Amino acid sequence: MGNILFDAEKVRLAQIGKLRVLGEPVYGSDIFRQARTQEHHKHTTVALHSERVAAMCLHLADHLGMTIDEEQVVLAALSHDLGIIGRYEKFRSEMETYLKHPDESVDIAKELLGEKYSDTMEDMIRYHMWPISEQAPETKEGFLIMIADKICAIQEAGYSLNHIRKQLYAWMVG
Repeated sequence: MGNILFDAEKVRLAQIGKLRVLGEPVYGSDIFRQARTQEHHKHTTVALHSERVAAMCLHLADHLGMTIDEEQVVLAALSHDLGIIGRYEKFRSEMETYLKHPDESVDIAKELLGEKYSDTMEDMIRYHMWPISEQAPETKEGFLIMIADKICAIQEAGYSLNHIRKQLYAWMVG
């Protein structure tokens, strides 16, 4: 098993065509255009991060043999951080951003997606910040996005895969 499993940018580039088709309602929105300029995880934007998370969800589901509704997963993943847009005007601290943006993202996704919005998508978006937030996801798709989000965020924050492996090994062997 090569590093492609956890290389968020390679996974995004491999899936971008599928993301654009399945995620069209989000891609075509004004708020997603704003997401292209909203800084996120120090080295990326909300839009690019969300694309990576959507692609990683599809990749992990395929790798794990999970049956998912790909359109719902992509739409939810592309929407999961839209509540961060305007963060410096809306939230007083990073912790407030972590805890409150999922609820704002749910409201945005409901409005954006209308009848396409589902309970599964709500679980994915509202609880993707677990374990920082208290409530864990209840669906397999919710856990999928939570894991994909963490993989992408760690890489975007500048931690190399080798650094993470070395740190985990150091903790395990004492």
